[in-house]
Amino acid sequence: MSADDELRDLVERAYQIRELQQSDGWALLRDYVATQVNAKNRHLLNGHARSLEDYRAEAGWIQGAMFVLEAADRLDQQLAEMRARIDAQKEAAKA
Repeated sequence: MSADDELRDLVERAYQIRELQQSDGWALLRDYVATQVNAKNRHLLNGHARSLEDYRAEAGWIQGAMFVLEAADRLDQQLAEMRARIDAQKEAAKA
């Protein structure tokens, strides 16, 4: 896959996720997940994990949920980095 194809794919993904975020369903999902994340954080911060494995599982769940909630921002960052890299490669090819 060429850099231009990768860029187009990333732009499309970022666009689709931003569109998804505009839906009422996304707001409901975000609020639900944020509530769950907050509850699990409180559980862990209050020392209620039964074991180290339980702590790791809960912390992993929180990380996964946050990954989803932050996906659009993460894609925007990837997109900016990819565009900068492509621009740098084009400049280097001119030299």
